[in-house]
Amino acid sequence: TYTESFVAPTAEVLVVDDHSMNLFVMESLLKATKVKVTTCESGEECLEYMSQHCYDIVLLDHMMPKMDGIETLKCINERNLKKEAIIIALTANAISGAREMYLSNGFDDYLSKPIEIKQLEQLLLKYIPSNKVSVTKADERMDDFMTHEEKNDTNTCDYIDREVGLKYCANSEEIYHEILQV
Repeated sequence: TYTESFVAPTAEVLVVDDHSMNLFVMESLLKATKVKVTTCESGEECLEYMSQHCYDIVLLDHMMPKMDGIETLKCINERNLKKEAIIIALTANAISGAREMYLSNGFDDYLSKPIEIKQLEQLLLKYIPSNKVSVTKADERMDDFMTHEEKNDTNTCDYIDREVGLKYCANSEEIYHEILQV
């Protein structure tokens, strides 16, 4: 079972994505780390938030309408809004050479979708200032939201792969059920 590897209650992350589901998933994945998460749905909103507040990390979606992530990053740099923030591209573009393309456009790093919690945590641990991070020891937690019958039941729908769904929800039944409801 998943257990967060760190907590960082004073770290601040801005997540920019035009899909509310992606914002919900990111907030849910980061909940256990206690990172302060702010979300917005466009490049324009991102610029507004960054002009008013400093963030440790900005997770910036590439493919957004009107102003995409690359254009948003150019505006951030032109307006000197980056300050100390690390800007990471969020993308479903996981093809060969994608990382180099994002780095050459000025991003500090990139993360491909769908987000895997371990990769997300490793990236955050790499960039959140160390004085804001407390590493947690892996303890066993019993997050059991299913009855015995549900555990032994096979998928009732051929078009939903429960195991893959759980994998992308940090193996959290709670997050998985909330996403299915949405």
